Amino acid sequence: MNIHISALIHKMEKEIGEAKKAGDEQLIRMHIQVVQSLCEVILEQQSSEHQPAIQPKKETNPLVDQWELQKMMGSAPSKKQSSSSKESDANGDSIFDF
Repeated sequence: MNIHISALIHKMEKEIGEAKKAGDEQLIRMHIQVVQSLCEVILEQQSSEHQPAIQPKKETNPLVDQWELQKMMGSAPSKKQSSSSKESDANGDSIFDF
């Protein structure tokens, strides 16, 4: 949606005029808040024109992400290989093997 800046400025001038006529502080604040909102619309509209609509996605390595996911889920194969020698009287992978 593209609103011309002159239309927004005209609306701001109208709101400032209403704020000057208002005698109640609460009404003055209400009109000034409208002016503030219109200013934000103008600034956001100008800043969005300078930025690309879609930010480019950062390239990631899908293999690393898949490995990390498997590791978190507990189904990833261990990357380190067992270098300990198995003895004939050992009970396998028990922590009590010595």
